[in-house]
Amino acid sequence: MSKSIFVVGPHRSGTTWIANILCQHSKIAGVQADEHFGIHESAFFSSVENYFGDLRNDNNFIIFVESFGSSDYFRLTGLNKDFLYNNRPKTYAGAFRLIMNAFAKKRRAKYWIEKTPAHTLYLNKIVKYFPNAKFIGITRNVIDVLKSAVRRQTFKGNFKRKLFILKRTWRYFKYLKHLYHFKSRTHNKKRIIIIKYEDLRKNLKKTLIKICKFLELNFEPNLLKQSYEPNTSFTYFNNEKERESTLSKSELFLTKILAIVFSMVPFIIYRTFYYFQLNLKNKKLPIWYWKIFKEEKLKFR
Repeated sequence: MSKSIFVVGPHRSGTTWIANILCQHSKIAGVQADEHFGIHESAFFSSVENYFGDLRNDNNFIIFVESFGSSDYFRLTGLNKDFLYNNRPKTYAGAFRLIMNAFAKKRRAKYWIEKTPAHTLYLNKIVKYFPNAKFIGITRNVIDVLKSAVRRQTFKGNFKRKLFILKRTWRYFKYLKHLYHFKSRTHNKKRIIIIKYEDLRKNLKKTLIKICKFLELNFEPNLLKQSYEPNTSFTYFNNEKERESTLSKSELFLTKILAIVFSMVPFIIYRTFYYFQLNLKNKKLPIWYWKIFKEEKLKFR
């Protein structure tokens, strides 16, 4: 049976970059496509799990198979819906494990890798489902994260732009607090490694050797080759001039103040707000759930 790797961390921190690099290892298999900048997010535990109800119910199971089985993620594994019908998993975690193990087996890989930033909030749940999983967390300077996030947006008015900065800064620290809280637990210390985006940029080889050692894999030189261009929000990866002009002086000042304030908020507050939002909002499938195979899109509500 293959082993699992989950790449987590705040959005725009380099999760796509590191996951794409690791997919080049001969022992690691990841679901990739050009349309998804390489590694594709499953969003399975943040969006799919429980969306279709209890899978022990045959009607719910059929709807799950017909929907998730038509999604980009499932189709890109190379499996078909009959695989799920024939194996009949009873739980969402069981279904995902079944899919990913079969995918890795087809690729003759020792590990399968999955990358979804939102899974940072579900680490405790995921580790119960996959007790032997390895987690790679990646962090990045909050200012650079905000620049990247703002660059991808179009705003109508200055107020909405500043509100966006406030929300994204809050989300950044919410993810960061969850990441480090998970690592702080004694029984998780050997399960997770947290690396900095800046270290990847500064010394890619050294950082990758460290990650491979954590995964108990040999470093392979081909990891240094870029199979997919980094998923940058800017014209090109090293466009520092463009980055510097993204936030105004007042927006930089606002971000720094928010960062100081939000960094002092205790983890329990972030976790409480998470549960509050969870109960307040209806779970939705991501807008990119069907991106490549649009003709297969099925709407279940």
